[in-house]
Amino acid sequence: MDEEGLFIKPQFLNKREYDEEELYQEIKAQYDLFKKLTQQEPSHFDTHLFSSDKIMSVQKAVVRLANEVSVPVRNLDTKLFPRTEFITFRKYDKPMGLDYLLECHEDFSNYDAIEIMSHPGYLDRFIMNVSSYSKERLIELELLTSKEMKTLFSNDKYELINYNQIKNKS
Repeated sequence: MDEEGLFIKPQFLNKREYDEEELYQEIKAQYDLFKKLTQQEPSHFDTHLFSSDKIMSVQKAVVRLANEVSVPVRNLDTKLFPRTEFITFRKYDKPMGLDYLLECHEDFSNYDAIEIMSHPGYLDRFIMNVSSYSKERLIELELLTSKEMKTLFSNDKYELINYNQIKNKS
């Protein structure tokens, strides 16, 4: 978070020094609050703007907690859970939308499990003012609720699951 309590903008994420212990304490505090509010374990850990992929101190802090509490981490190996292949239109150097899934879905069968991450949603003034990922949310919502998406993943080749089911298989 920045000094105003907002997420750090992508262009500034790698321009800061991060204390690994402080990061660990923050991630643990968020984990503890999640458990308190929901009375359950999270299905997996994730970090804003792929920071656990890009910043080693974030990666170490989140994997440390993940190993302590036996929770998988998006896009990283832990002691108990192998990395789930993370599929994004960026991986295929394609524009966002259904086309990249239709063009690349055969590649998905090369993995035991894949994650197709998205941020679907509706727009309001707050999102428009604070997020660099605004209009894309509408595109993703349309994509995820489209007839074509349902058709693509309705055959027996794919099983739609979540991280809780990956945890239970490990």
